[in-house]
Amino acid sequence: MRRYVCLALLLIAPMGRGADFNFESTWSYTLPASSEGETRSTLAALMDHKLDDHWHFVWGAEYERFDFDRTLPGLPGTLQAIGGHLDLDYREGDDPIFLLELQPGWHSGSNVDQGAFDVPVTLASGYPLSKDVDLAFGVYYARLTRYPFLPVGGVVWKINDKVELDLLFPNTTLAWSMTKGDTLTAFANELGTGFQMDSAAGQREQLEYYQTRTGVQWEHEFAPGWSSTLQAGLALERVMDFYQQNRVVILGAAPFFSVGFKARF
Repeated sequence: MRRYVCLALLLIAPMGRGADFNFESTWSYTLPASSEGETRSTLAALMDHKLDDHWHFVWGAEYERFDFDRTLPGLPGTLQAIGGHLDLDYREGDDPIFLLELQPGWHSGSNVDQGAFDVPVTLASGYPLSKDVDLAFGVYYARLTRYPFLPVGGVVWKINDKVELDLLFPNTTLAWSMTKGDTLTAFANELGTGFQMDSAAGQREQLEYYQTRTGVQWEHEFAPGWSSTLQAGLALERVMDFYQQNRVVILGAAPFFSVGFKARF
């Protein structure tokens, strides 16, 4: 066993030279305006290894958790996803050209079991249409969702040195670099994935939880590589799709706010 550990360390050690460590955490709360409230927490710790001038290998761990007020019967109180992150990408400067991303982990309710294991995969690429306009296209796969394969992509337009419009699915943004350390962004996105959990009857059931949101974000870099974010907006729709039972529960629109922290060193 010891020699296998030593061999693994020898393989990993060369990648450690020149690697960047990225940490990101967010906390958001959706107010119980028309239905139940919701708290969302995320954590990500990733190592970014620069293999050469363009290729990067990124690995680490991620955690996402939704906690609900449980004002509606028959709905889960908690949904969580915990697992790893592996991706290989090709970049021109800070612009991604090719991405293969795997997120193996457990997507469950409060209790985690083997059947909740999934490996969401994103495969995407980009193509320059002009000096300032790029086309992005790809596919996203997740086993525990109603439709395992979904297209991703769209158009990225660098309007000028300070303004960029990303017309991408599932995350569309209009970002304005106001100053060297401050960025104001208007966004519309869809977040969520599939989960497996125990029902009230003690049986396993799969559901897809997703929400469509729009709002604004202010990011402030208070030191090189260190920044904080503030978000406020409206969750237009929150959906729990128990697709195996042909049952869909729609949580009403509600305002939300979010705080976050990012570090890269």
